[in-house]
Amino acid sequence: MTVLSEEVPDRRGCFLTLKRIPKVHGRAIIGVAYVQDPFSHEDYLITCAQDSLKVWLVDKNDPESLTEKLEIKGWRSGAQDFDVTPDGAMIAVVGIDSLMHVFNLSMSDFTYSADIFNMGFMEQWYIRISPCRTCYLTVSFSGFLSRLSLKGTTDDNLNFPGARQVSSLSYSPDNKMIAVANNEGIVTILDAPKLEIRFFFEAHAIKVRATCFSPSSDNLLTGSDDKIVKLYIIHIDKAQLVKSFCGHRSCITAIRYNSQDPQM
Repeated sequence: MTVLSEEVPDRRGCFLTLKRIPKVHGRAIIGVAYVQDPFSHEDYLITCAQDSLKVWLVDKNDPESLTEKLEIKGWRSGAQDFDVTPDGAMIAVVGIDSLMHVFNLSMSDFTYSADIFNMGFMEQWYIRISPCRTCYLTVSFSGFLSRLSLKGTTDDNLNFPGARQVSSLSYSPDNKMIAVANNEGIVTILDAPKLEIRFFFEAHAIKVRATCFSPSSDNLLTGSDDKIVKLYIIHIDKAQLVKSFCGHRSCITAIRYNSQDPQM
């Protein structure tokens, strides 16, 4: 795992490598996320890998210092997706066996409770926790977008065209919209409370791997295998392209807004 500093002021687009940590996990890392405990205001890095999930304390006075505070194991055959709330209190992991593992974590003493939900083989292979933390959103190979309660029961299903081609899921921070991208470059915007399709548009010519709403929920970033990041304004019934960001050398696999500076 490599930790980078912020952008070097006099060298645009360049970052300093703060630290390389070998063998953070025994198997491949599928995702990372920074979270902040709202009570202690401590920052943590969460890494999710095929073998386990780890919580690392970030020293504000020494960004190079990462202290492992907790390791959670539970899935038997690897993980394929995970999501975490901004405060790190709720973490959801979907295993390759389609079991969903939900961990409720206390950052004060690093204790946690765990629940496992089984909706059937290939019935869960993406997972997102709603911003209001009242439900989960997942995609099934049988062709549905499903909204699950915190107890793992199905609250609502949407028969979604091309569900097997879904490549990215994102909630808007205001919990009003859901963006669903697929392997053909199409992004579908849904009404989150009703779980209904509002409209769709061709964001890219090929697979969209990453989507992210702005903190204000009115803009959407998309990243694709065409090596381009695009910024769209989301209207009631259409999306308007604002800008394309080119120059990447490989596929775009992840994009994020800076929560402290929405312009970044």
